[in-house]
Amino acid sequence: MRSYLIQIDGWNGATATPVRLASHDDDRLCHHNGQVWWPAIASLPTLRYDFFDGAFDARSITSPTGSFTAAIGAIPNLPALALHDARVRIWRGELGDVWAAFTLIFDGRVKEQPAIADGIATINIGTDDSWLDQPLLATYAGTGGAEGSTDLQGQVKPLALGAPRFAPAVLVDAVDNIYQISAYGAINAVTVAFDRLTRFGAVQANHASFAALDAATVTRGRWATSLAGGYVRLGAPADGQVAFHVEGDAVGGWSRLPGALIARIAAIAGGTAKVASADVTALNSARPWNLSLMVSAQTTARELIQRIAASVNAVAYVDWLGMLRVAPVGIGAATLTMAADGSALPPVASVEQVAIAAPYWRLAQGAVPTWQVHAPGDIAYNLNQPQGEYQAGTAYRQGDIVSLPNGSQWLFIGATPVAGSAPATGNANWQQIAGPIVPVANDGTSLEQLLGDISTTLDSKRTIFVQQTAPTAAESQENDWWNQTDASGAVIATYRRVAGTGRLSIGGNAITLGGSYITLPWVRVDDQRITNALAAATAASNLADSKAVVFTMFASSDPVPVATDVGDLLVRAYLNPTQIDRWDGSAWQPAATFGATAAQLATLASALEAAENAQATADGKIDTFYSDFPPSGASLGDLWFETDNGNALYRHNGSGWLQVRDSGIAQAITAAAGAQATADGKVTTFTGEGTPTASGIGDLWYKPSDKTMRRWNGSSWAVASPSNVADGATVGAPSGTNVGSTPATTVEAGGNAANGGLNGDGSVKTDKVSTGSIQNEAVTKSYFASLASAVVSMPVNVMTELLVITLPGVAAGEVLRITGKLRLLCPDDLEGDVYLAYDINGASGMGISNDAYKFDSDGGASTKLAVPISAALVAPSAGQYRVFLYYYNRKSGSDAGTGTNLDVMRQRR
Repeated sequence: MRSYLIQIDGWNGATATPVRLASHDDDRLCHHNGQVWWPAIASLPTLRYDFFDGAFDARSITSPTGSFTAAIGAIPNLPALALHDARVRIWRGELGDVWAAFTLIFDGRVKEQPAIADGIATINIGTDDSWLDQPLLATYAGTGGAEGSTDLQGQVKPLALGAPRFAPAVLVDAVDNIYQISAYGAINAVTVAFDRLTRFGAVQANHASFAALDAATVTRGRWATSLAGGYVRLGAPADGQVAFHVEGDAVGGWSRLPGALIARIAAIAGGTAKVASADVTALNSARPWNLSLMVSAQTTARELIQRIAASVNAVAYVDWLGMLRVAPVGIGAATLTMAADGSALPPVASVEQVAIAAPYWRLAQGAVPTWQVHAPGDIAYNLNQPQGEYQAGTAYRQGDIVSLPNGSQWLFIGATPVAGSAPATGNANWQQIAGPIVPVANDGTSLEQLLGDISTTLDSKRTIFVQQTAPTAAESQENDWWNQTDASGAVIATYRRVAGTGRLSIGGNAITLGGSYITLPWVRVDDQRITNALAAATAASNLADSKAVVFTMFASSDPVPVATDVGDLLVRAYLNPTQIDRWDGSAWQPAATFGATAAQLATLASALEAAENAQATADGKIDTFYSDFPPSGASLGDLWFETDNGNALYRHNGSGWLQVRDSGIAQAITAAAGAQATADGKVTTFTGEGTPTASGIGDLWYKPSDKTMRRWNGSSWAVASPSNVADGATVGAPSGTNVGSTPATTVEAGGNAANGGLNGDGSVKTDKVSTGSIQNEAVTKSYFASLASAVVSMPVNVMTELLVITLPGVAAGEVLRITGKLRLLCPDDLEGDVYLAYDINGASGMGISNDAYKFDSDGGASTKLAVPISAALVAPSAGQYRVFLYYYNRKSGSDAGTGTNLDVMRQRR
């Protein structure tokens, strides 16, 4: 016979008073398990369960309920017991079975105090599922540190499950930029950090705890983690909205499967022992689908678990024993076929279509959700940034664009900034977005061909025109060049004379207008590098005509050549772009740079020197004439100064005189020869290795083997130098820049040092610059000091000197601008005064500023404060000043941290 035993764990005041009931008055039943079971069950328990009805409403997890009645005659103290929410258990077995054979079929709670009528108590029961309805998320205490500041008090702590993308985080420490993504134990990883959707590079380090993360040094622009507590720290304050790609909660092992997520939620809610582990395993096997969930608003375990179950077509419920169960819903094999026409048993009385909810009340999202939505204003758009030519020592980041010497352009696409990774095919950090520049002229001529033609032009004496209007066909020939200038003389375009007739044609057919061909002999070159190179070549060619020496350095380790005279050129071919320097009389000064490669410019430099040598050695000498009329008897390369036309310079091309356009050349030659030499109207310039016979004082001799220029002084050939240049030649620094009482080309340790305002190492002598020569409002010097180590446990109600800076030689009226920061730490509330003071020549000090600070942490937790320092002082008198930083402490245990610093800038008024 089926029999039942019921135990209710009631209370009589503070005393536990169990009530044990039996369904039959039989000694074999009423004395089971060594206890007395009263045969007082008036009606057997009725247990009800709402089974799945086909509607995925996901509104709640269902729990079974039931009721039974008991006669109180056998238990007269029943009405006096507190039975509401008391635990109730029901066993079922056969009458006469041993206790071990009885099965526990219900474990729950009494829903309300029983109603008693006519000696019968009606007891309503239900399973104990209250843990499912408690608030799931914990809240911040607001006591500082990991519990956040006071403004976070009462706010919920976030929970990350699975792998949320663009997950939000809570800023728990605004001073040190620490965020918390998930607060319920260790998380598996933070894979990407974003600020306004701009990716940071790789994580700098992971730290064991919040305290270790807070104490670490995180580089600006980098980030670090403490996965043990779900924290991320940025190296600098965020520019906007932050977000993270996360592999979330990993307590018990990281997983994204639905059963594992349900079990973890139950554990957080305190229901670990109330989850059927076999169901969790079965659900993971039946629904092996990865899920992610970011919880940042208060909720319950019931709501979250049912959301997860519904998203994978499963049902969660609580069974009669109070265990959380979860099962996938599926359609199995039919066990019975019913015929609506009554042809089969059991007979069907009627057929009716019943409306139910849609198959899915909540649909599982079909794509990976973005947990934090960014408005357009929250996004830092990553615009590609041109960075010029690639430099090996520069760190490039996503979006940077660089160019190579061959003209190709490359986009940096690597996720992590890196230096020394040169753009190349196969380098994963770079993507080529433009190929090398090969055709640069409308006729398809390459850069190398054009530069080669420049060399050919110089060697073959082809003409380079520099003028506003196009040269005529009569005065130009094929492969000539034309730099078009504006009214001011600035080059605005470069053209090249084409081969052939230059007739304009379409599809190979020449075009005529009124019976005449349309000619277009000059083709524009649309590459600025060619324009620049040609301009430099033009200047160099003119200087070659005047016999300036062109030197070339192919490596930075090459010795720097010694110039022979003002206007000499030095081609630094090892630089990219190549740089041409000009000797100004005392030093090599940058004169021109242009965008050709080092190899191409080396070719050009060789061509320039070859052209120079060819001119200089044409007849072994160059005669320089001074007259107001064209001299006769001149040969190729000779020079003529037209004295009645401002000493305009002309060069003989073998058949006539052509004007040299650079007036600086004329000035240089006149200065080198000297007034005495030019008085007779002729200066002869010799070129060669053998010693020539001079015709008069001031004649010049260039010796190619040692690249020296010599001048005939009347008795010997002397190397041209400031000591033997004739009167009228300016040697030394340009006018207005002389140092000391006399011009000097260098500052030495000898006599020149006494004349100049510089020391032998090039520094300015202390007695050579007066205060009045310094521009008003200029910052003359900055002084900085910081704490080398923390000042621990400063005494209470005592003025502690933290930093002092000494400023020698302060003038009256100087402005001392003082900035800095004082970092304070106290285990309790923080209170004190910050003082700035100064003294002059050690006399009694005077105060600059006094700021009082008091910070109440409302809970006694440690307090950290970074106090900014800013003040200004106009020096009342001259002397040595000392600036002091003091702190007057009012709370025991207060420390001054190592971040404390002071910076004083002196500004002239």
